[in-house]
Amino acid sequence: MSSWIGCIPILNDELKNEIEKVCRDINARDPSFRFRIHTSFISDYPYLLVIYGDDKDQVWRRLVWLKNKTVLKEYDTPMWVKPR
Repeated sequence: MSSWIGCIPILNDELKNEIEKVCRDINARDPSFRFRIHTSFISDYPYLLVIYGDDKDQVWRRLVWLKNKTVLKEYDTPMWVKPR
């Protein structure tokens, strides 16, 4: 079974704090939702939200949900899924 990560770069501390709260709330309801926010090496994006999972499609759906249903929808940030 493969392991996958989905990533969304985050622009600033305020956005990081908001997204972290949303992700913590989701994790409290669904322990299979695993995430971390890392320091990013991508210029213009100090943080990187990483969603972990065993199903590539599920990781992608979670990224799309976060992008479309949270404050992330106001920002034009890339998203991607790749093998871990």
